Amino acid sequence: MLAAASARAALLALAAVSLAAADPPEKDKDKTPAKDGPGFFFPIDGARDCAFDQVRERLYVTTGEKLVVLDTKNRKRLEEVERPGGLQGCAIAPDFSFLAVAPATAQYVYRIGTKWDKAADMPVTRIKFKAPSEEPGVYAVCVGFDGTILFSTTYSGSGGTTLRRITPKNKVEEVGKVNMNAVLAPGGGRRYAALAEGNISNGPLRRYDFKERKLVPVAEMGGFPYEIGLSRDAKMYARPHAKGCDLLDAKGARLGSLDGEPVIAAAFHPSADTLFVLRHGSVNVEEYDVLGRKVANSYPLDKPLVIKADVNEREVVDLQPVGRDAVTATFRKITSVNFHTYESGRVKVSEDGKRVFAVVPNGVYVFPVKTAPPGEDKPRPKVKDIGP
Repeated sequence: MLAAASARAALLALAAVSLAAADPPEKDKDKTPAKDGPGFFFPIDGARDCAFDQVRERLYVTTGEKLVVLDTKNRKRLEEVERPGGLQGCAIAPDFSFLAVAPATAQYVYRIGTKWDKAADMPVTRIKFKAPSEEPGVYAVCVGFDGTILFSTTYSGSGGTTLRRITPKNKVEEVGKVNMNAVLAPGGGRRYAALAEGNISNGPLRRYDFKERKLVPVAEMGGFPYEIGLSRDAKMYARPHAKGCDLLDAKGARLGSLDGEPVIAAAFHPSADTLFVLRHGSVNVEEYDVLGRKVANSYPLDKPLVIKADVNEREVVDLQPVGRDAVTATFRKITSVNFHTYESGRVKVSEDGKRVFAVVPNGVYVFPVKTAPPGEDKPRPKVKDIGP
């Protein structure tokens, strides 16, 4: 079973309940950034994704043109390495031995060793895969508990692609057929990964089991999903959208929602029952207690987060029969607001749950997590709010 009976009972209590945030403090209402919170910010133009090596306290950030390596302990840049292919998605192995990086315009995946002192010594392997020319690059990557790399691909135009996996011995295998630009997210423990297909209106949600090596359908979320979050043991999913963020159970049924401003990205704590949310227009990254239905903690940004979205309008007509030979036509407009997985922002949580990272287009925020994982009673030490 994917969820214990006690957890299931708590989740069912959320059904049809709105999990809207509590009223923000006055400083948040007028969009004035908080100044007294812990954490720091690394300015990086064009930041797209990140992965954290907690053993060496290095944060890897992709920018499209290069891979930036940050020393989070001493708050400084270590290296900037240029790599071809248009870098975007990245993920760290659970034992922190390697980094997987997705080049958006190349038919290979970068496997980068983490044991190095200088950039020139950084071990880099390009793992090539066979694919039709219509699949020109890699979209998203995810590393399972067994060191397997799961990755999705892009498509020239609009169409279906193949989900693939790379074994620890660098052998590429096909998993199944999915739509282009499928976003991936691992759950705590790394046994499962969520897959959201965002290039189709019904928004299929699937789950991959690294142990059983199976891809199974979960639900149809609708509305072109651009992000997805997965809790430990695949008990819950988080689906960000223009009106907030939906919470789904293990079978994809809607439990509740975090209503309010558009949610750019969301990520579950790997062991605690909390969800980190990055909202458009907000001055905080919010940590929600999903079982207690409240905001547990806030992590202040230095300014309100403003992310440009694509707004699409289309006109539809509703026909209503009138008598035997006539109909009345009612025209209406449907507006959809869409963000982008790597261009709008991302949220990542360290493997031990002690750090949360908010990637925005001009850099990345680093915060020590205030919630202690299960089994830890001591509060987190505070970090002074200074620049890198």
